[in-house]
Amino acid sequence: MAYNEFFDNSIIPQQAELNTIDIDLLLDGISGESLLSSGSISSQSKRLTMDMDGDTFAVNDGTIERIRLGRFDDGEYGLRIQDRDGNILFNITGTQNLIQSASRKMQLDMTNNQAKWFDDRNLRILIGDL
Repeated sequence: MAYNEFFDNSIIPQQAELNTIDIDLLLDGISGESLLSSGSISSQSKRLTMDMDGDTFAVNDGTIERIRLGRFDDGEYGLRIQDRDGNILFNITGTQNLIQSASRKMQLDMTNNQAKWFDDRNLRILIGDL
């Protein structure tokens, strides 16, 4: 027996009365039959993509890939977040753990246990391992 969000089953037909088209209209979500085991799934705008063969989930603003979760081009797995100009703000992989400002003047490098501050050209402050 099915109930709606108000716990009222009088407006939802009993299962014996439903065909598969009616079920698809009543349920929110993606049917297991419609999921691909290979290839990719994209939003209508093509800005959100899940690539099952490439092992990636990506969000793109139309110009820059802003978020990538999964496998990178070099074979590493991780999470990368970029700003609208393509500056890497957050990059966590098996070999690099970095959070930095868009200007790259402030970095938190967890791979090398360092916090760094730069001026326009040089490292000015280093806290952590040398």
